[in-house]
Amino acid sequence: MFSYLRRSLAVLGAGLLGLSPTVASASEDGLSTLYVEKGDAHLLYEGQLPPGSEEAPVNPFKASLQTAYTRYIGAWAGLEEIRIPAGGTLAQGASGSRVALLRQRLGMAPGSAFDAAMTERVRLFRAMHGLSAGGQVDSAMVTALNRGHRHYTRILERNLRHADELPAYLGYRYVHVDLTNQRLQMVEDGQVIDSMAVVAGKPNSQTPVMAGLLRHAVLKPYWNVPADLVRDRYARRIINGGQAYLRRTGFQVMSDFTHDATVVPASSIDWRAVERGDFPVRLRQKPGPGNGMGDVKFMFPNALGIYLHDTASTQLFSRSERLYSAGCVRVERPMDFGRWLFNGEMPQSSGMPEEQVNMPFPVPIYITYFTAVPDGDRIAFRSDIYNRDARQFAQLSN
Repeated sequence: MFSYLRRSLAVLGAGLLGLSPTVASASEDGLSTLYVEKGDAHLLYEGQLPPGSEEAPVNPFKASLQTAYTRYIGAWAGLEEIRIPAGGTLAQGASGSRVALLRQRLGMAPGSAFDAAMTERVRLFRAMHGLSAGGQVDSAMVTALNRGHRHYTRILERNLRHADELPAYLGYRYVHVDLTNQRLQMVEDGQVIDSMAVVAGKPNSQTPVMAGLLRHAVLKPYWNVPADLVRDRYARRIINGGQAYLRRTGFQVMSDFTHDATVVPASSIDWRAVERGDFPVRLRQKPGPGNGMGDVKFMFPNALGIYLHDTASTQLFSRSERLYSAGCVRVERPMDFGRWLFNGEMPQSSGMPEEQVNMPFPVPIYITYFTAVPDGDRIAFRSDIYNRDARQFAQLSN
């Protein structure tokens, strides 16, 4: 325990020394570039060094992406870009004019035979373009070939810029929320200690890319329902269910969402006007079974109102793509996560709602949006779930 405290103090203390420039850019929304609270920037960016190190580090995202980018340029950027016509899948033993074009496109010796050397070249191309493993040329590979190397280098370059926004040293102990893969990792001394699924924001309520410091947990939290959900989902349920629905679910209408808010009689609200969007209502759900926040939320205070939390909708974690939240991040195993944040023992609730428990030390958190991830000898080009790459490339081409 003492060695961990000493390392934590060293990490946080180093941030106060001002040994390197502060973060230069933080966007207003966390969509086009990384959002960082001004109060957290000096702790995350100023002069942090790994314990016992005197050399400025490079964060692991940037280091691995730079290696992948250099390999990619060296292997594929100089090849002649010939358009390959559509056709059936080709494999070793095939021959003909399409094979001849493919050999030329892959930088191989002239010929029209799909031989063993071509099979290995195809395997390498597939590995370096995020395609499934194999030695066949299918429609997915033809599409990748016809896109040309510039399509992939632009993705790698954008991801490198994103990696460069993060601190050089991420911390001895930190949390990584991977939006494109919807996973959370707990990292200590460069090693992933545990990983779990998360639910991130819907495309119309995207989770921002951010860096911050997890500082406290809130036990038995209220759920302040987003205005669009009040309008689109809950107004109709309240119209149909009335006071019985409100008692069963624990919803209350509030004057505001401050600590001294007062309860407004639900019977005084024109819920049909709320459903039409004519009258905004602040709806809050009390702690208890079915609460949208679950039993705990984990806070890294920020002006965007983003945090991590438990959820009653646990069935969503089994889905392959998990984009269902209003912007905050739902955590699959919040108690395990909390035990790690609190060094082995999750705090117990006293029974009071909205009970704040400070963490022993602030824990850095990085919410990233990487659409290209090195994976051994491969590059995994991930789905651009929020179309951020596509929008940025469209802006560059205008």
